[in-house]
Amino acid sequence: MEITEEDGCRILRGTLFSGAMDRDIRYFVILPPGYGDDPECAYPVLYALHGANAPWDTWANMPSLRRALRDYPMIVAGFDGDPQSFYLDAPEQPESSFTTFFFEEFVPHVDKNHASDPNLRAVTGFSMGAFGAMHYMLTNPGAFNAISGLSGAYWDLTQPAGLALERLVPLLGAFEENRDRFTELDFALRLQELTEKGAALPPVYLHCGREDFLIGENRRMAGLLQDLGVDHLYRETSGAHNWPFWRDAAVEIIRFHAVEFREASLRSSMTVAPN
Repeated sequence: MEITEEDGCRILRGTLFSGAMDRDIRYFVILPPGYGDDPECAYPVLYALHGANAPWDTWANMPSLRRALRDYPMIVAGFDGDPQSFYLDAPEQPESSFTTFFFEEFVPHVDKNHASDPNLRAVTGFSMGAFGAMHYMLTNPGAFNAISGLSGAYWDLTQPAGLALERLVPLLGAFEENRDRFTELDFALRLQELTEKGAALPPVYLHCGREDFLIGENRRMAGLLQDLGVDHLYRETSGAHNWPFWRDAAVEIIRFHAVEFREASLRSSMTVAPN
């Protein structure tokens, strides 16, 4: 375990053995300033997923994010999701079972080893990580108080082409022979199915740069959330698909989730137990 102190935060980097994938997975945990001062304090947890081919601990390397935790204390945790896993349980790659890893191994590990509040949990990510965050929410909507994404890869998977096809075929197999696998993962279809069933979906925050090559996908996702009546906030600012945009946008991610955590905590405290 490597432990460093930066901007008042304690950053832990280590490995966790995954039984689902039969290998060690690198992970990080950022503990906010003041963590541990009050032994009775339990913190909300924001799970932060990196993008394709990005450093696995990108979120831990954002000074703006670490400084934001002074005013909005929460635990931030993430792991090495491989260069292009898209955080899926991949039928074509048994060693890539990142959905199972997240829900059954990583979240329990964080809850067991840190002062986390299991009722206050959220997930975010950039690019491939935003894909993963949306996928995790649609897999288990009740697990999160809110989700967010920067520069999200929100492709239409019913008719994959170009980059979507290139990135997902190694995980799901050839499109024509495995069309059902792609369709089952399509965000639009999954969101529509859940809303038709009356599922309670958590609030969603999306932010994309106007110069980002994925701006069309993000506008499409925002429109879909609007049409389906899903509580969401969509933001566009100047920026491209790169580190400077994600680094600077991370502050608003922290603020958004701090507000949602606070509101979720208030709702919980106002709930009257049945007689």
